[in-house]
Amino acid sequence: MAKEKTTLLLRSIILLIFIISLFLSAVCYGALIFTNWMSSAKKTTEQIAADANEYIYKQVCSFMQAPYQMNELTQKIIENGMLDLSDEKQRDRFFAAVLEAQSNEIYSFSYGTANGEYYGARRNGNGVIEIMRNNAETSGESWYYSVNEDLAAENLVVRAGKFDPRTRAWYKAAVEVGGPIFSPLYKHFVMDDLTVSAACPIYNESGKHEGVVGTHMLLSDIGTYLRDAVDKYNGIAIIIDKESNYLIANSMGAANFTVLQDGTLDRYGIEDIDNTDIQNAYKQYKTNSDLEKIYKGENDNIFLNTKEIHMDGIDWLVVTVIPESIFMTDVMNSMLWAAIIATLSLLLSVLIYNLFMNKYIKPMESLLLVSYELSSGNLSKRVDIIRNDEIGHISKSFNNVADKMQALIVNLETVVQERTEELRKANITLSESKDELRLILDSAAEAIYGI
Repeated sequence: MAKEKTTLLLRSIILLIFIISLFLSAVCYGALIFTNWMSSAKKTTEQIAADANEYIYKQVCSFMQAPYQMNELTQKIIENGMLDLSDEKQRDRFFAAVLEAQSNEIYSFSYGTANGEYYGARRNGNGVIEIMRNNAETSGESWYYSVNEDLAAENLVVRAGKFDPRTRAWYKAAVEVGGPIFSPLYKHFVMDDLTVSAACPIYNESGKHEGVVGTHMLLSDIGTYLRDAVDKYNGIAIIIDKESNYLIANSMGAANFTVLQDGTLDRYGIEDIDNTDIQNAYKQYKTNSDLEKIYKGENDNIFLNTKEIHMDGIDWLVVTVIPESIFMTDVMNSMLWAAIIATLSLLLSVLIYNLFMNKYIKPMESLLLVSYELSSGNLSKRVDIIRNDEIGHISKSFNNVADKMQALIVNLETVVQERTEELRKANITLSESKDELRLILDSAAEAIYGI
C-alpha cells in the first residue's frame, strides 16, 4: 500500500506565507532604517567634531588677538606722541586703565625701554591690579604699587628683585623680527601656569628702536574653552605645538607641564596623555594628515578633527576627538526597541490572523467535512451557508451539485428497482410458459404412446 503523501493545510500555508512576508518586510525596512541611522549618526558626529574644533579655533584666535590689538594700539599711541612716558601719573593711569578693560587672562601689560627701564600694570595673585615701575629710582628693581580709584599709584606693596626686560624672550623676539610676535611659552613668575607674551617693538620718527610693548597672558583659560566645546559630547580636545609636540592646553584637566626642583619647566607631550586612542590617532594623523578622519580605538571608534593656528611665533594644532558611541549607543538602543516592537507586532499580527482565519476559514472546514460525508455515501449532508461572499457561493454550488447527485442516485435506484421488477415478472411469465409447454409435450407423448 502506497504511503499517503503529507500535505500542509491551506491555513498553515497562508499563515507561513504571511509570516515570511511580514518578517522579510520588517527585516528589509529595519535594515534600511538602521543603515540610514548609522550613516546619519556618523555624519552628525563628524559635524560635531568639526563644529567643536571650529569653535575652539575661533575662541583661541580671539583670545590671542586681544594682546595683538592692545600692542598695536599702544604702538600707535606711543609712536605718535599721544602718551608721554616721562609723565609718571599719565603713564601709570594708561597702563592700569588698559589692563582693567581686559579679561583676567591678560595678567600683565608693560613697556620695556631700550635702556632697561620697565613700566606697566599687572594683576597680582588675587587678581588685583598693581602699578609696575623699574628705573633708576628703583635701582633697577621692580616695585609694585597699589592702585586707587583714579587708577593712580598709591602705596608700595612689593619690592621685587633686579629685572631687565631686555633679557626676556618676548623682548628679544620682537627686536629680532622688528615687528609683532608671540614669545615662546614660559612659566609665570608666581603662579603655576604657562604664559605667552605678545610683543611689539617701538621706534621713534627716525626709526631708532626705543623699546618693546608686551602683553602677557595665562594659558590656563584655554583649557576652559576646550572643555566647554567637547564635554557635553564626552570628547577630548587638545592644543599641541606642532614643532615640539608639546601640550599647550587640554580639556581633560591634565597637567601640561611640571616644575622641576631647579625651577625649570618639564613640558609634557602628547605621548604623556593617559589616552592611547588619542596617541594612536595622532600618530596616524601625522602620517596622513587628513583634516577629518575616523580611527578605530580600543573600545570605540573616534572622529578626529584638526585645525592649525598660525600667527607670528605661533604654530599650534587644535585636535578634537569625539567618540562614535555618543550617537551609536542611542542608535543601537533604538534598534533594540524597534526589534522588540517588531517582534511584538509580528506576534500580534499572527494572533489577529488566527482570529480572522477562524472566522473566515471555518466555512471551508465545514465544506471539507461535508465532502468527506458525501464521499462516504451519506448524500443527505449539506453545507450550512452563513456568508454571502465567494465561499458562500461555492457552498451554494456545492449543495446544488450534492442535490443533483442525490437526485440522480435516487432516480437510478428507482429505475433499477423497476427494471428488476420487470425482470422478475418476465421470469415468472417465462416459468409459467415453460410449465405449459411441458404439459403440452407430456400430453402429446401420452397420446402417441396410446396409439
